Amino acid sequence: MSDGITEFKRELAEMSGGEGKDEKPRPATPPKMISVPLVEGTLISETMGKLNQALSKAQLEMASAHKNEENPFFKSSFANLESVVTATRPSLNKHGLCLSQDPVVDSQTQSVWLISHLGHVSGEQKIVISCYKPKQFDIHSVGSAISYLRRYSWSSICGCPQGIPDDDGNLVKGEK
Repeated sequence: MSDGITEFKRELAEMSGGEGKDEKPRPATPPKMISVPLVEGTLISETMGKLNQALSKAQLEMASAHKNEENPFFKSSFANLESVVTATRPSLNKHGLCLSQDPVVDSQTQSVWLISHLGHVSGEQKIVISCYKPKQFDIHSVGSAISYLRRYSWSSICGCPQGIPDDDGNLVKGEK
């Protein structure tokens, strides 16, 4: 019988090519990949207190993202991804938070998925999975869908406004 530490040392030695000089190095074993079905939604740590506290401190320091792009189709302006990240990343990092985003393109369903991961140095985390199905499935449309998902998900997770003037809900009510 071997204890857990001995077994761990043996496995570590095998991965590094052996314990002694007389042993031949072994090729590295690729990591095992698992397939996880994508489902839209949010996954959170069992506890969220430290992450939420850090995010609330970061939000106090965040400025609105500047609207620096024009959308001629809707005759409106918006904050691009760079503006959103620039407005939020310094505050996030200062308070031990990081946000990463991984796009996944599903050619079978012609959908674009985005996995956004907000992590805190404590190990607490929040993962948001979003999906968008572009009208066309060419490289330009897929790239646009990724940018769109990244911008909106980043803003939403951080609680970063995009320079939207407060009109007291008049636009929604149909008032000007």
